[in-house]
Amino acid sequence: MTDKCSHCIDHQLLQSIFDTTDAALFYIDQHGIINRVNQRMLEIFHITEAQLLGQHIATAIRFDDQHNDFSCLHGLLENKEDTTEYTRTYQRADGTEFWGHIKARRILKKDIPEGIVCLITDISPQKQIEADLLQANMSFNLMSDTLPCGLYDYRLYPDGKGDYEYLSKRAEDIFELSFAEISADIAKFYQQIHPEDLPELLNKDKPAIKNNTLFTTEFRISTRSGQLKWIKLSALPNRTYADKSVLWSGYILDVTKQKELEKDLLELTVAHRISLEHERIMEDLHDGFGSQLSSAGLMAQKGRLSNPQMANILQECMEDLHIVVDTFANHEKNLHTSLVNFKYRTEQRNANSAIAFHWNIQLNTVPSLDSRSILHIMRIIQEAINNALKHAQPNNIYIAAIYSQAELMITIKDDGIGMPDVLQSGRGLRNMKKRSLEVGGSLHFENTHPGTQICFILQYAI
Repeated sequence: MTDKCSHCIDHQLLQSIFDTTDAALFYIDQHGIINRVNQRMLEIFHITEAQLLGQHIATAIRFDDQHNDFSCLHGLLENKEDTTEYTRTYQRADGTEFWGHIKARRILKKDIPEGIVCLITDISPQKQIEADLLQANMSFNLMSDTLPCGLYDYRLYPDGKGDYEYLSKRAEDIFELSFAEISADIAKFYQQIHPEDLPELLNKDKPAIKNNTLFTTEFRISTRSGQLKWIKLSALPNRTYADKSVLWSGYILDVTKQKELEKDLLELTVAHRISLEHERIMEDLHDGFGSQLSSAGLMAQKGRLSNPQMANILQECMEDLHIVVDTFANHEKNLHTSLVNFKYRTEQRNANSAIAFHWNIQLNTVPSLDSRSILHIMRIIQEAINNALKHAQPNNIYIAAIYSQAELMITIKDDGIGMPDVLQSGRGLRNMKKRSLEVGGSLHFENTHPGTQICFILQYAI
C-alpha cells in the first residue's frame, strides 16, 4: 500500500515539474508514441491532452514541410547519438505557425533506449526580431546605395590599431576594395593613400580621438584602376566597448570633381586678378606720366615748351614710372618696402639740391595692402613732395610715416612760404583727394607758418 502511494506521489511530482516549465515538454517511447505532455505543450500547439496522449508523434504534431520530428529523432533510438537539437516551424491545431527550437535526449534502461524526452521552446519573438533586423538591414543597405557617399564603421582599439566593421557598397566602389579585402588586410586601405597625405591623416585624427569629437579630413588615394581620387572622410564616436575600444561611424565622399572645379576656379580667379592688375597698371600709366607726356607733346607742337620744362616733365615721368614698377613688383604688398624704395630714389635725385630731406619711417608692423592702395598712397606722397619742391621754396622737407594702434599717419611738412589763403584746387590736389578717398583715408592741408603740412590718415579695421 505504501509503495503504491509513493508511486502516485512520484507521478504527481513529475507532472508538476513538467507543468511549471515555460517550454513544451513531452515524452515518447521507443515506438514514437507520446506518453506524457505538460500544460505548456497543450498551450503552444492549441491542442488537448486527449489529442496527444497515445498518438504517434508523426501524426499528432503537424509541420510546415514533409519531414516530421520522429524522422529527426529516430537516430536517438537507433543508438546513433545521445542528444539532438534543431529549429523549425510547427503548425498549431488552428492552422497558425510558430518557430520552435527542440532539444531531445534519449532515456536508457539497462543500455537499451526506452524513450525520448523532448523540450520545445517557442522562439517566434526572436525569429520576428531577426526578420525585422534583416528587413531593416536590407532597407538601410538599399538607402545607403542611393546616397552619393559611402558609410562605414571603424573600431579603434586602445593600442591604436583598428578595423573596419562595416563598409557600404558605395564605400567599396569609392575605394575599389571590398569589405572582405579590407577586413582581411587593412593595410590595403592605407597603401592607397597618397604618400604626401598619409602623415597628416595619421596625425590629424589625434585631437578628435582624444576629445571624442567630430573628425573630418581630406586626402588623396590611388586606386587599383589607376585613378587618383580626392576623398573626404568624416566620423563621430558612436559607442565605447568594455575593452575601451571605440566605434567611429561616418561617411566617405568622393570629392574629386569638386577639387577639380576648385582648381579650375582658382586658376580662373588668378587669371582674372592678373587681367585686372594689368588693366590697373595700364590705367595708372595712362593717368600718370601717360597724360603728362601727352600734354607735353601738345605743348611742344605749339612751341610753348622749353627744353628745361621738357627735362622736368621727363624727370617727373621717370619718377612716376619708378613708383608704378616698385609698387607692382612688391610681392609682399608692403607699404614699408615701397616707401623705403621711394626714399632712396628721392634722395638720389635731389643729392645736389640745397633742400634737406628728413625721414621718419615706422612701418615695421603695418598690415599689408593691395597694390592699388599702395600706389595711391605713394602718389599722394609724391605729389606732396613735388608741390613743396615746385612752389614752397623750402630749406627742409619732413616726411613721417608711422603705424600705431591700427592707424596709419603720413605727414609731409616743409618750412617754405606756405599755402595761399585761398587754396586753388588744381589737378594735382584733386588727384590727391581722389586717391585718398579711393583708399578709404582722409587728407588734411594745414598752413604751419612757416611752411605747409599735408596729413594723410588711414584707419585699419581690427
